[in-house]
Amino acid sequence: MQIIDIVFLVITLVVAVLLYMRLGRRTGLEKSPLSYVRQFQKEQSLSVGEGPVIDLDEIPLITGMKQVQAVDSKFTQENFLTEMKGNFEVIIRSFVQGAKDTLQPLLSPSLYDLYEKEIDAVKKQGLLGELDFFRLVGATIKDIGVAEGVARIKIHFVSDQTQLRKDKKSQVVEGDPNAIDRINEVWIVEKNLEAKETAWKLAEILPYEAP
Repeated sequence: MQIIDIVFLVITLVVAVLLYMRLGRRTGLEKSPLSYVRQFQKEQSLSVGEGPVIDLDEIPLITGMKQVQAVDSKFTQENFLTEMKGNFEVIIRSFVQGAKDTLQPLLSPSLYDLYEKEIDAVKKQGLLGELDFFRLVGATIKDIGVAEGVARIKIHFVSDQTQLRKDKKSQVVEGDPNAIDRINEVWIVEKNLEAKETAWKLAEILPYEAP
């Protein structure tokens, strides 16, 4: 074998080894197939200017939202969440202060009955409720569904609160004015889309369970 042939053979082997090192092995840093799908969505969105990329995890929410919009064309998650954030504070403050007239239009009949009994029990003890501190930390829609014309939406609320109860002399008998409680709850609100009633009403409150 001539020297020039040997040189070409060595060069060929070196190139083959380098290509194997760069292309033939997995490094553990490769993107998952889902990442390529999302990248494609992003590129398509940017190219046609149709708004934000749709996260695949949000598809169930989008499906539920479309069900609501099929009956209520004005429904949007943004407007709904803004309304519910306002209702959240109003309901809490009204319950603590015993404002039943404010509560009634915002609660389902069964839940209002429970709130009314608790308010009456506190009043019978001669106590006054006070929301000494309140801050809404976050609100996230977790689920949207429609069944038999009734829309039900789950919202995860995170808030900081200090609730107190005082006697007639304004002495604190329940709660700690120096403590702030971080509260995680899931509120389920509902509305009959086929009825003339347009207000969303709180139907149930559940403790939040982290996934």
